[in-house]
Amino acid sequence: MFVVSCVVLFLLVLMRAWGLVREVETKADRLEEQTGRLEKQGRKLTSSLEQRDALENQLKHLAFHDSLTGVANRALFDDRLEHAVSRSNRSNEALTVLFIDLDAFKSVNDRLGHAAGDAVLVEVAGRLEACLRQTDTLARFGGDEFAILIDGDGPPGATAVRSRIEAAMADAVVVGEEALEIRASVGIGTSRPGCTASELLAEADAAMYEAKDPGGARV
Repeated sequence: MFVVSCVVLFLLVLMRAWGLVREVETKADRLEEQTGRLEKQGRKLTSSLEQRDALENQLKHLAFHDSLTGVANRALFDDRLEHAVSRSNRSNEALTVLFIDLDAFKSVNDRLGHAAGDAVLVEVAGRLEACLRQTDTLARFGGDEFAILIDGDGPPGATAVRSRIEAAMADAVVVGEEALEIRASVGIGTSRPGCTASELLAEADAAMYEAKDPGGARV
């Protein structure tokens, strides 16, 4: 009888132990399942954050760049010009603004349509950008008007850029079957001690209109 009792007790202990093992295994399975769900949610969250960051960067780019040509827009140019003028006034280092207007551009839109005009603007922006250093800023102000900020090189830098622009604009712009002679009037404004960003830009703008008066394509 004692032996039977021991056997029964042993079986009960064994069953209890087996039950505990199964309970641990079940909990482990549940924990692994929960861990898997958390990892999946973590990956989704990471992906969402990356998408949010990418969207923020895209919106920032759109806010400060021209949607057609991809160069800086007026807001970014004005911000960089304000900082450059402030720095120039502290260091007495000259900086230069070039204001550029395409001559007779309206006739391109009128004769060939706005799609052709847009193609011309994209090509011109690319040519202008190729004339600059990485430290310079090219912006489209709207329509066929562009501006360039030459920071830290003064009049010699402006002269070199002007020469490169003249060479870049000498070649015709091909749109479809049309080879268009695109010329530009360029006005130059050079900083003076104590000048403001608006004064410098106004000087370049006035010089551009003065260059355009006799027929354009002058500096």
